[in-house]
Amino acid sequence: MRISVISEIYPGQKALLIGIVVQSLENYIIVDDGTGKARVYSDQASKFRPKTPVLVAGMVRSAEEGMREIEAEAVVDVSGISLKDLSEVRVLMAKVYDIEREMMRRDVR
Repeated sequence: MRISVISEIYPGQKALLIGIVVQSLENYIIVDDGTGKARVYSDQASKFRPKTPVLVAGMVRSAEEGMREIEAEAVVDVSGISLKDLSEVRVLMAKVYDIEREMMRRDVR
């Protein structure tokens, strides 16, 4: 599974994303990855503080304008990881994905 961006995830899809906690409540956190925000439901939500970088894996439940909702299978604090490096990896992964898609398209024809 590749790392997704919040603006490109849809209901019924499993998603893996990285973002910053902007709000933490008892049963969910709000995560922002720079492309959008997601309300991430988790039993562990209250342990994540604002400004904490997290990796989220879960099922997208809804995708209303401006806010996605995700039922988390896992939420992990990734404070030790450089967000700049992660951003660069995400860009490179998107390029690889585009190349793979183009190669598959050419093989089909």
